[in-house]
Amino acid sequence: MATAKRVQNVLLLGGTHGNEMSGVYVAKQFLKNPAQITKDSFKTTVLMGNPMAVEKCTRYIDVDLNRQFTKENLNGTNPKTNYEVKRVREMWETLSTHSTNPDVVLDMHNTTANMGNCFIIKNQNQIFDLHLINYVVKKATFSAPAHILCISSPNHAYSCSRDIAPNGLALELGPQPQGVLLAEIYQRMQELVINSMIFIEDFNSGVISDSFQTDAYNITDKVDFPRDADGNITAMIHPRLQDRDWEAVNKGDPLFLTFDGKTITYDKQETRYPVFINEASYYEKNLAFWLTRKETLNIPSLKME
Repeated sequence: MATAKRVQNVLLLGGTHGNEMSGVYVAKQFLKNPAQITKDSFKTTVLMGNPMAVEKCTRYIDVDLNRQFTKENLNGTNPKTNYEVKRVREMWETLSTHSTNPDVVLDMHNTTANMGNCFIIKNQNQIFDLHLINYVVKKATFSAPAHILCISSPNHAYSCSRDIAPNGLALELGPQPQGVLLAEIYQRMQELVINSMIFIEDFNSGVISDSFQTDAYNITDKVDFPRDADGNITAMIHPRLQDRDWEAVNKGDPLFLTFDGKTITYDKQETRYPVFINEASYYEKNLAFWLTRKETLNIPSLKME
């Protein structure tokens, strides 16, 4: 049996990216009416991650906020003064001043890719997070395919909001266009957050969560679009790959279609599972999709220390 410390503070973030509308509006709703996420055993702080980007309905102002949660930025030693670096420092000072440094971070995101309910964690050792995910998936009435994505390799990790707490996960719900609010996905997001708070309250009350088995997908490779010598894209996501996030690709399966109609196939022996296929915000990051390895995890039961 695994143990975890009692949760004192939870941080709920919306608007980390200003054009991902479900998180923006769920955060606004809970800022206005926090009753559904207010519990006796812990404090929940709701923050709008990037308010200026939210106001302009754009992903960010200067740089991607969800790559700025470095120790240098949090402790104020970074000499850079762009808006997002200032905002990270401002949020950290707010939490520190009120003694609400989080034990759990829930960061609400949307994706244009066909990801369903995606839960992003650092690695398979995040036992508390895995139990929380298992609970909210089972309790969901606004259901969608649910998958766990691990970013355990330092080659693919980035300094994000999840890094500022012992337990942190991103809720990546899609598909939803940037700058658009879809009711069904809003309802999914809201319910996942409410049930997360119920799980944490139960955990703090001494409820023991049973062991279980689950699949997780660990990122192995970053795949860019084919490009010419000048860096211009020369091929698109193949129609037979589009919207097939989480489905296996094997050697010979189509990945890209060139502008003159030629198919580029997967040429590796290992079966992989692509995610964030054709995500709109990843074009600037030279990323067509991630490849992942599917793993089955045996998660021990969990109780509070």
